[in-house]
Amino acid sequence: MDIKLKLKKFGGVIIAVILFTFGFYNTCESENNLSENKKITLGKVTDFKYKSKGGSISYEFYANGELHKTSDPDNSGWPGYVRDVRAEKGKFYKVEYDNNNPKNSKIIIDKNSKSHMELLNKGIKKNGIIEKVYAISENYFDLYIKYHFDKNDIKFRTRLHRDSLNCKTVKACKLEIPMNLTHPFLFKLRIVKQVLKRAVL
Repeated sequence: MDIKLKLKKFGGVIIAVILFTFGFYNTCESENNLSENKKITLGKVTDFKYKSKGGSISYEFYANGELHKTSDPDNSGWPGYVRDVRAEKGKFYKVEYDNNNPKNSKIIIDKNSKSHMELLNKGIKKNGIIEKVYAISENYFDLYIKYHFDKNDIKFRTRLHRDSLNCKTVKACKLEIPMNLTHPFLFKLRIVKQVLKRAVL
């Protein structure tokens, strides 16, 4: 065999070994950090792709005042991913994460998943305010709403029918927002009655 070809193949093997060693070291270090600084919360499966090779489960979770979006392999291979059942999009599962680096995390896909409503029913209520109102038609309005949680102002928009506003004016409405502490971006708007009359806008 030509000496140059031998050197080229040998160089390729050396590079492969270096990359494998580097990847192995990084994975071991991440596992050690996760074990030492582990916290557990709930994460929502946003998508998944089951494949014979290279499949993934995308999920998001709230930690240290931020919403983190990431993904894990779809299989239970090393370093020990829990995959007792197939993931369900929109369901919530336990997530282990490194408190010093939440990007280092694992989602636990088991039979103990939670639904949107299960989390809200076990949550708390936060007061919100209406910042802006836009009339979409005679009967529908877009409300731009804000509430405060964990040092952050969380904003969203919702569209409501006139009949669902049981207060004298839109800005007079008191808002209660049921939410779950482990996933504060999960909420359900509730307009609380301040007067018994139907809304007059």
